[in-house]
Amino acid sequence: MKRILKKKKYWISGFTLLAILCVAGFFIYKWYFKSPDEKSKKSSSPYIAFARGRIDVEGSIVKLSASKDGILKELYVEEGQKVKKGQILCKQDDRKEKLNWELCRAEAALAKEKIDPLQVQLDAARREMKRYDGLIKNEAISQQKWDEAKDLVEHINAELEVAMAEAKVAQAKQNQAEYDMELKTIRAPANGKILRCDARPGYGISTLNVTVLFLFVPDAPFIVRAEIEEKFVKSVKRGTPAEIVPDSDETKTYKGKVIKMGNYLGPKRQVLDEPQEKNDVRTTECILSITGDDLILGQRVLVKFKKAGKK
Repeated sequence: MKRILKKKKYWISGFTLLAILCVAGFFIYKWYFKSPDEKSKKSSSPYIAFARGRIDVEGSIVKLSASKDGILKELYVEEGQKVKKGQILCKQDDRKEKLNWELCRAEAALAKEKIDPLQVQLDAARREMKRYDGLIKNEAISQQKWDEAKDLVEHINAELEVAMAEAKVAQAKQNQAEYDMELKTIRAPANGKILRCDARPGYGISTLNVTVLFLFVPDAPFIVRAEIEEKFVKSVKRGTPAEIVPDSDETKTYKGKVIKMGNYLGPKRQVLDEPQEKNDVRTTECILSITGDDLILGQRVLVKFKKAGKK
């Protein structure tokens, strides 16, 4: 009898424990599958959205390369140097282009020299034809003589037009040769700074497999490029304040504000290696202003978007 009561007691304890586990599992299941909006209702967090981003500048970092194949001859800048718009950064070997330009310049000059003699001949023929005008009216010369003078004017005029066209073609060739020569010179596209210099004298440059010579950053304010997940898009507007925390130092916080929002959703561009981050989500790009003196270009940050009125 005691053995039966003992077994019964074990069964009751087991069923009780099982019931407790079932109830606990049910409530955990309900909480886990709540929508983010339902969870946030009970939260007193001052943040309405979160996004990953990186420090950038307006206009972004520019990869400078050459427009033509060749061998680098001269280098005029170094890493970290500030440059002005149009400043020469480096030059390729342009001897072939210079020779071609000199040839085209000579051809253009020759073509122009042909114009003046023809213009003189045309003026003389027109004067002769004008004299023949009065003579033909008085029948002092034959009609044949008049026709010959008229044909001469038209012939010289046609030759002059051809010469002028040839001069234009020769000038265009000279301009093309000058442009080809200029393409051998790499210049700064704007005021800015050379972040990295991979160019060296004697360096072979290809435009098929594009050779990056410089990383250039324009003189522009720092910004944050963040990617907002689709579920947060409606919560973030232009002017929304934000806190920006660098991944490398979570003790630092910078203030920012949304200055531009993307108008389309696409796949995430900043693919992260962290396993807890989802990469197969739709996002839109958000641009934020940021204030700070110790910011580093390319630095990864976490952006915390704040509720309106929160400081």
